[in-house]
Amino acid sequence: MMDNKDEKRVKFLYFSAGILIALLILIFALYFYKPSPEYSKFTVAITFDVEYPYAVEYAPATPILDGSENFPGEEKWLETINKIVKISEQEDVKFQFNVLGKTAEAYPEVIKKLSLAGDISCHTFSHKKQTSFGFQEKVSELKQCKDVVERIIKTRVQGNRFPYTNYDDESHAALESAEYKWDSSVWKDERPYKIESITEFPIDTTDDWNYFINKRSERKLGDEKEFFSTLLQDIKSKRKENNEKNGKVYVVVLHPWVLAGYDSEEKVDAFEDFIKKLKRENIKIMTLDDYYKENFLNKLTR
Repeated sequence: MMDNKDEKRVKFLYFSAGILIALLILIFALYFYKPSPEYSKFTVAITFDVEYPYAVEYAPATPILDGSENFPGEEKWLETINKIVKISEQEDVKFQFNVLGKTAEAYPEVIKKLSLAGDISCHTFSHKKQTSFGFQEKVSELKQCKDVVERIIKTRVQGNRFPYTNYDDESHAALESAEYKWDSSVWKDERPYKIESITEFPIDTTDDWNYFINKRSERKLGDEKEFFSTLLQDIKSKRKENNEKNGKVYVVVLHPWVLAGYDSEEKVDAFEDFIKKLKRENIKIMTLDDYYKENFLNKLTR
């Protein structure tokens, strides 16, 4: 029969053995555990394709209100750019600007100004459909835009959106060859994913150009509010569905020259109100550059 000292010694040995086994299990689990990417919780990226005036050669031929809405001139476009920058400053949010190389060459000061309101990425050099190019021409278009923009902003360009979101099987290989890190040309997919070494950020919204052109026969005041109100409801719905463990970036597509069109004051006001409502909903607004750095740069990815 054990005395009290022996009984305490046995209990201590059992306790110590239990602790040792638990530590071994923990070490074993940590050794074989492969963490999934730590994606940001639900995030909205406000992206602008900055392509004036080279990408809109078709606009005068398809005027809204059957000719009563004129294509915006340079002065109106520049005024809208200034308003977008002001909204960024006042609301303390950053936007992603996909800049056409030819636009950057013609308006370097505009690109510098936009870089104060967010991050700059590329929209190729000429805005021609990429499916019309061979592989080396695709690479040349991407590199030419990158070189022009980087000379202006003195910062490396990370991302791209193809004109008309037009791409083919060679497009992502061309991006890789031109040393891009991400693209946002794929429509209505789920979360970010890899194509070769390029991270793809799917687009989640009807862009403003298609919305207003499709409604040209019934154009009326209030369409601006309807567009951004519908967009907000979709974002709130997607946030509700979102699996926060994996996260999601909801990509919005806009164009400064579209906001500069007919009733431009109403359009820009509706955009500003949209940004304020996103903030009131505590929805995080983040550039695609920042999302890439936070979730993909030097980290495990799916």
